[in-house]
Amino acid sequence: MKTLAEASRPITDINVTPLVDIILVVLIIFMATAPLMDRKALRVDVPAAKHHER
Repeated sequence: MKTLAEASRPITDINVTPLVDIILVVLIIFMATAPLMDRKALRVDVPAAKHHER
């Protein structure tokens, strides 16, 4: 059974398992979407300018 001193002491341990799970999911999402970033979504043909600005 815990003593009063042990029960009132704050928990200093950090559970890193959920953090690792979230980091892996975000990494998988980035790896899956990275090839899509190379593609141009919309190609625009810009008309030639008649006059240039100085």
